[in-house]
Amino acid sequence: MRRVSQLVALSLVLSALPAMAQDEGGEEGGGRRSAFKSPGGLLDRSEHTRPMEIAFFLNIPYGYGWGYYGGFPFGVGARFYYPLVADGFISAINDEFGLEGGADFTFRFGYYGFYPLLDIPVAAVWRFHLTDKWTVYPKVGIGIGIGYNYYNSPVYFVFEGLAGAIYKINETMSLRLELGYPGVRAGLAIAL
Repeated sequence: MRRVSQLVALSLVLSALPAMAQDEGGEEGGGRRSAFKSPGGLLDRSEHTRPMEIAFFLNIPYGYGWGYYGGFPFGVGARFYYPLVADGFISAINDEFGLEGGADFTFRFGYYGFYPLLDIPVAAVWRFHLTDKWTVYPKVGIGIGIGYNYYNSPVYFVFEGLAGAIYKINETMSLRLELGYPGVRAGLAIAL
């Protein structure tokens, strides 16, 4: 599973490179310019307003049902993103910082039956806008989980450590992909 997530991350980065390298338009003289320097790109130093977002995900978590218990885990989740620092911490680049909270409901089917789990994390997200279409981010969070995990505890702590990418379809909708712990997530975000 780790190898699959590494390949997905590599393909995501490689697919974004042509968009980041150059686009038509122009510096003086009608030449090509870097997408990093375009409005919305990484080197765009203008002031920005960032929308709140709600996102819906399909999840394939690590650990919940693999190995000892057998079976196949999958889940659904939702997140609400609130931007706290619209122009980020580094004035030379186009970044932002915010908080994201939500819930994941995991279905774990195994040899011994069906085990549902509910995770409720809150995470810090630092977004870097590479172009007007592509954004990447690290995300770290903590929360509580309810259900029976490997330690047969009905309430437990959950941890999130993920790297993500956002592809902006239009001003309202974006595609999101996250890789890390607790697994792989793919979903749709809607700006509010």
